Amino acid sequence: MSLQFYAYARKGHEFVDEVARELPSTDVDKAGRMTRCVLRAIRNKLSLEDSFGLMAQLPMAIKGIYADGWKFPEPG
Repeated sequence: MSLQFYAYARKGHEFVDEVARELPSTDVDKAGRMTRCVLRAIRNKLSLEDSFGLMAQLPMAIKGIYADGWKFPEPG
């Protein structure tokens, strides 16, 4: 099985490009920052189980943004 880094990056770019197209006067860099902020806000509100369900639906590069810096809640 080969890792498809270029395909992962392309799909991540497509995701952020679509965010930029949907938001008026937003360039790709700003759309990327906004995507990161929104994903982190969502991540902080979801249960661990729901977070993994959401991540399963995201492109690989966006999963990395979602999980970056994530601290799992302590059990118990």
